[in-house]
Amino acid sequence: MLERLRIQPKNISSDLVAGLTASVVNIPQGMAYALVAGIDPVFGLYSGIVPPIVGALFTHSNFMMITVTGEMALVAGAVLLSLGAGAGIGALVTLTLLVGLIAFLIGVLKLDSILRFVSNAVMTGFLTGTAILIAIGQLDELTGYTLQVDGNSLQEAWDWLTHLPQGDLPTFFVGVVALALIVLLQRTPLKNIAMIISLGVASLLVLIFDWSSVSLVGDISEIPRGLPSFTLPDLSLIPNLLVGALAIAIIGLVDSAGTSMNLADREGIDDNVAQDFVGIGMGNIAGAFFQSMPSAGSLSRSNVTISAGGKSRWANIFAGVILALLLLTIGSIAELIPMSALAALLIYIGVDIVIGMRGEIEFVWKTSRVASVAMIFTFIVVLILPLLVAILLAVLLSLFMFVAASSTNVRVVQLVPVGDDDLEERPAPDAVPSNSVIVLRFYGSAYFAAVPTVEEHLPSMAETQHAVVILNLRGRESAGSTFLNFVQDYAEDLHKSDNLLMLAGVSEGIVDQLRETELIDQIGEEYIFIAEPGLNIATYRALEAANLWLRGNH
Repeated sequence: MLERLRIQPKNISSDLVAGLTASVVNIPQGMAYALVAGIDPVFGLYSGIVPPIVGALFTHSNFMMITVTGEMALVAGAVLLSLGAGAGIGALVTLTLLVGLIAFLIGVLKLDSILRFVSNAVMTGFLTGTAILIAIGQLDELTGYTLQVDGNSLQEAWDWLTHLPQGDLPTFFVGVVALALIVLLQRTPLKNIAMIISLGVASLLVLIFDWSSVSLVGDISEIPRGLPSFTLPDLSLIPNLLVGALAIAIIGLVDSAGTSMNLADREGIDDNVAQDFVGIGMGNIAGAFFQSMPSAGSLSRSNVTISAGGKSRWANIFAGVILALLLLTIGSIAELIPMSALAALLIYIGVDIVIGMRGEIEFVWKTSRVASVAMIFTFIVVLILPLLVAILLAVLLSLFMFVAASSTNVRVVQLVPVGDDDLEERPAPDAVPSNSVIVLRFYGSAYFAAVPTVEEHLPSMAETQHAVVILNLRGRESAGSTFLNFVQDYAEDLHKSDNLLMLAGVSEGIVDQLRETELIDQIGEEYIFIAEPGLNIATYRALEAANLWLRGNH
């Protein structure tokens, strides 16, 4: 770690400028994401201090900015809401701590591969849906209209649209100006600070014209001039928060895995997702004691650091330190920011995420009908169901898609000897002739759900006698109990008809399983041929033994 933190004097000025830029960006986005979660905006500001500093000490990537993200804020808000109106700072601190511990354990134990079970199609639908949720959730603040319904996002959007004239005109005007400035400044050198400029202009408009009807951050929250205080978690809340923390961690880490690989490509280094998860975990664990929201690796904020000229991980450390200094000196100025301007910022972020997802949406759409249906289904349930229920359905859908694909994407082929040491792949016959040797290989999963499909694709042995079936298992490192039961039953069925089963290309792992289950004795150790460096050596040895068996039993 000390090597990673070595300061290069030539990089200090660049990292300071990048850190200042990142800290300024974290101010409006942190406050806005706290509003998404339905909590005091100050906690969003606090999330830009400790997590980026501590996370930078442990991540593999030099530029991964660990801070609150939109989708995590949305889910965190749903989790905290489930506790009722009495949930206080203790619940937030405990939730952030649990998310950190989960991320840390997944990283340390190198369990990042389990996130592959979350389908890309499902995740695309989820991220797109949450982006729209973020935007819809701010329509009332944008116009100053108080929603009259308490339903799903589509019902709220309809209520807002049908009562649009009942909004407050100055509030709407300020929000539109803020949104327009953000959009227009994206095409200028000021794009990295477009949001802070738009909030500044919106605040000035309210002050100049004395629009008392425009709600300000100070109306709902006091932004103290100082640093977050040390706060202990409420351990009694762990049972109520654990499932929600797991959901938040999965969402944040799936997104962060993509960020990790993206940044590794940009930095020209090998990716190490597990180590980045350790950094995310440590950032959350430390941040929890200083009132931070659950955080993850933010690609957009990481890109800000890089675009601003950051040269090392010190840019993110400086970002956290500078934000702390800003809160110590001028933090209370944030109370003058109009709520409609923050709403405009969130609407821009939501729409920008959807636009950014367009390529991924098109890719999933072209991949397959199943992937497209999964994406659309997830997108819809996110919009119409409680978010925690939608997450559960999304995870279950991912698992269902995995099992379904594993059970159906199976193909059985025949391997025919060609020349002295080669094998040619041909379609498997409908039936195996008597007094013959056949080599079979199947492609696809060997998990429990796939085994019945493998059995269906095997050539018929109903009228076959005195034949040898060689099952080529090369490339399979282990087998489940269902597959081993299939091998046992298949060997018994062949033996009843005076046929024989041999296994070729068997890995040491499967051999150990055969010994543990005593299948090796039932099949016969002499009929099991272990995989060798030469691709076809084990199969040819099995062929030689099979022909000897045929001649000896003729």
